[in-house]
Amino acid sequence: MSARILFFAFVALSIAFAGYIAPLQRFSDHLGGHRQPYLAITIGMAAIGFVLFVAIGIVSAYRNGRRMTDAEAQTYASASLRVPGYAFYRGCFRGKATGQQFERSNSFRDIKTAFRSGAWWRDPEWWRFLSMLAGALLWLYGAFAIAFVLGAPAVKLIAAVSLIYFSVRLAWSIWTA
Repeated sequence: MSARILFFAFVALSIAFAGYIAPLQRFSDHLGGHRQPYLAITIGMAAIGFVLFVAIGIVSAYRNGRRMTDAEAQTYASASLRVPGYAFYRGCFRGKATGQQFERSNSFRDIKTAFRSGAWWRDPEWWRFLSMLAGALLWLYGAFAIAFVLGAPAVKLIAAVSLIYFSVRLAWSIWTA
């Protein structure tokens, strides 16, 4: 609970005072005048990451997934039609439904073991999983970098701190796994 309060306090203080931090304002003005190359790189990162993530997810679902029964597909489709906060709304799905179900999860320890043993190099499933993970990371970093390049000084500060926090937590989780 206290982490959320600290986060919201940081966001509020960033919005209120980021314009008054002179080096951040100068950096933001300089970046605003030279956006084009950085924007091309960040949009490219986000687009490549998104395509990689989605394409490999579809290939993995096709190769390793199982067909959903009609009842499972209808239940899934009806559940995704619900709108939270509206008691009167009820989604319905009519007709035949089809779907493909795919589940795969690995811990950081599994990933480290695969790298140490060399299984990531030999096993195509590890290639797909790690490529999908790389696509997700590219997509995430690219999207935050777009916000960093286009945003106001407060957005730049929030995006930079968020990415640094995410990177440190990810590195720590992999290191301690």
